[in-house]
Amino acid sequence: MPERRINAEAALAELMKKGENSLKKTKTGGFIDEARKSSEIVKKAAQKAREKTEIPSPQEKTALVLSGGAARGAYEMGVWQALRELGVQIDMVCGTSIGAMNAYIIALGSFEKARDMWLDMKTEEVFDFDRALQEGGGSFTGIKDILMQDFPEDEVRASATDFGLCTVKMNAEASMDPDTWTPLYLWKQDVPEGKLMDYVLASCSCYPVVKPYEIDGCRYLDGGFYDYIPIRMALEKGADRIIAVNLEAVGRVQGADVEAAGSRLTMIEPSDELGLFVVFDPDNTRRILRMGYLDTMKIYGAFDGQTYTFMKGSMDQRTLAAAERTGEIFGLDSGVIYSKQSYRSALEYEIAEAKAALDVSKLDVDLKKLWTKGLSWKVVKTGLENLGEYSRQSVFFGLCDTIKKQTAERPLAEAPARGSVGRDYNAALWAVKNGLV
Repeated sequence: MPERRINAEAALAELMKKGENSLKKTKTGGFIDEARKSSEIVKKAAQKAREKTEIPSPQEKTALVLSGGAARGAYEMGVWQALRELGVQIDMVCGTSIGAMNAYIIALGSFEKARDMWLDMKTEEVFDFDRALQEGGGSFTGIKDILMQDFPEDEVRASATDFGLCTVKMNAEASMDPDTWTPLYLWKQDVPEGKLMDYVLASCSCYPVVKPYEIDGCRYLDGGFYDYIPIRMALEKGADRIIAVNLEAVGRVQGADVEAAGSRLTMIEPSDELGLFVVFDPDNTRRILRMGYLDTMKIYGAFDGQTYTFMKGSMDQRTLAAAERTGEIFGLDSGVIYSKQSYRSALEYEIAEAKAALDVSKLDVDLKKLWTKGLSWKVVKTGLENLGEYSRQSVFFGLCDTIKKQTAERPLAEAPARGSVGRDYNAALWAVKNGLV
């Protein structure tokens, strides 16, 4: 790992520790608890999106609402790529923090230029942590110049796609008391000429990682301190359909707005971890951009799957769940679009590699002890969970052995329990039935 990245992560850890202690001493301390409650609200909204979601028609006024999440914002670029391919017309786009920056770019409409910018972006081009600990927070470096050069303000203002953002204005004393703050929902026509990029960076100023951003003598904070996913902006503009993206970072959500959106709202969330929110790494950027694309295509029914992506109709839903669990155990590439046969081939290869690397002698001894106790599910579950020194793949092979024995000798006395081991059992059952083990 490059020295600069190590320094950035060390500075971040120290800043977050100091910042959390500082926030706890003020009324802002409740922000963390409110953020947790907000996460629950968003999760419930996202659950509804797993049901069949129809693509908005051109006659409907469609809003794209983007959450904060710093380096995780590449995922939103993938969402945009999918919406373009699906033919979704975006009439308005708004966001908070990195979502505000992405909204600014999306309003301009140049996906290729935006994608290339994200793939080239590195931490040192966005944040300056060199004097972060001495100054009480990082500051932005060259990102403003990059954005203003490649995405001119006058073109954003001239775009037919409306653009808006959420930020928080501090009082004259720059107090950290939230009762003294003023939340601002701003559309491009509300911002003075020549200041759009300043307000975008104000929305991105996530204290304590980044110091409050100053505009004309006033200081501003990340909009996530008030509204992490500004759905209210889309509601007030009369959107018929609202597509919101949640990057699962820390922030408050106005729950009443999420509820008010009701059936108009489609919430898109990542199917896997997005990585550190403040480290801009090109390899991770490429991975999560692809994830955003595939997750969105699946939300709108172009492909099947959750963690993995399959051609439509490759498997029924019950089979799909067990197949995906097997893929997770053996670390299949989630960026590939699989057919049934290509998925099987990939699994065959990974399973063979895992077996070749596995020292099964001691595992076999432990499993034999397990069989002598009788093949009840309770005993199998307890026995396998106690094999803690083995990898998840080893336990999977143990489950496969259990299934083969119950088929050949006698059935298990009880049905598999729900939960993690139960899902692994179903994956092993699927693998055995399909001749993979």
